[in-house]
Amino acid sequence: MTDTKPPLPVSVISGYLGAGKTSLVNRLLSGDHGQRIMVLVNDFG
Repeated sequence: MTDTKPPLPVSVISGYLGAGKTSLVNRLLSGDHGQRIMVLVNDFG
């Protein structure tokens, strides 16, 4: 028998330079929402 775990919700934030991606991430991280959030940054430049 296998243990079935619930799916892990994932959001991808992308956009052009100056579109507000960092502001959105900072707002999500500073909010009082009672959830654990992980941020993975893959920055090529």
